[in-house]
Amino acid sequence: MQQPSTLEELQDALAFIDASTSREEWVRVLMGIKNEFGDAAYDIADHWSQSGATYKPDGFKSTWKSIKNTGGTTIATVFKMAQDNGYVKSTTPISPEAQKKAQAEFAKRAIKREKEEKASAELERKWHLVISDLATKLWKEFTIEIKSNQYLNTKKVKSFGLRAFKTNLIIVMHDDVTTEIISDGASINAFFKSLPSDEERTFSFLHIKRSNLAIPLLDLEKRIWQLQIINSTGTKLFIKHGKKADCFFVIGKFTGAKHAAIAEGYATAATIHMATQWPCIIAFDNCNLPKVAKAFKAK
Repeated sequence: MQQPSTLEELQDALAFIDASTSREEWVRVLMGIKNEFGDAAYDIADHWSQSGATYKPDGFKSTWKSIKNTGGTTIATVFKMAQDNGYVKSTTPISPEAQKKAQAEFAKRAIKREKEEKASAELERKWHLVISDLATKLWKEFTIEIKSNQYLNTKKVKSFGLRAFKTNLIIVMHDDVTTEIISDGASINAFFKSLPSDEERTFSFLHIKRSNLAIPLLDLEKRIWQLQIINSTGTKLFIKHGKKADCFFVIGKFTGAKHAAIAEGYATAATIHMATQWPCIIAFDNCNLPKVAKAFKAK
């Protein structure tokens, strides 16, 4: 059985981790803390973060809120980082009563984590379905076929089945797992004028501008699950809560093809296709490359 950790031990360990580390490492620490202790460790995590050179109260609050208790990083990562910097866990014997209490608290947290993981998985499933419907509506009703645009011209590639948004709009994802599309100018202006602060907000949103590129993320049954949106500067965005894993977009036809390629982004895939005429699969990010490759190989 994993040795239980206590909030007191966490405080001791955090003293050996520099809160001014990279944002990626800082978030990993918060993920490990929240995975083990949930909001019970909020004050400890906040106090530790305050020692960092770039600490901002609002930044900490929003980051902590965005982290799921069920993330892949565990408290073991936090203690390993502390141990690498000289932390040594106390070996002072504790009484049987204290040991029993620690074991009971550890078991209670484990049960809570299991329930949260199930609830998180179900919420994620609901969101995936809702965003799939939203992305399909956006693709069919708010985009038009294009042959080129500013981004494609910059990358010197053609449009292979792509579309662009034909109007400015805002898509809103409410915390109650519902979505909203705001597409007329007056309503968009009113939205920004009445926009609550980050702390008061019970929704997230994405502002899409006319001519932004849209690329659908599909599954093997050609269902749209998500959209990648590329603006005029080349910034790539995805709809929050949407499914990306195992999804893809294909340039070209597989019928009669002797070779195929897989790439992370559209511009790379289009370049390969234009040079070789091979069908090329777009996986959208590095982690998705092997998943999509295996799915196509199996098919």
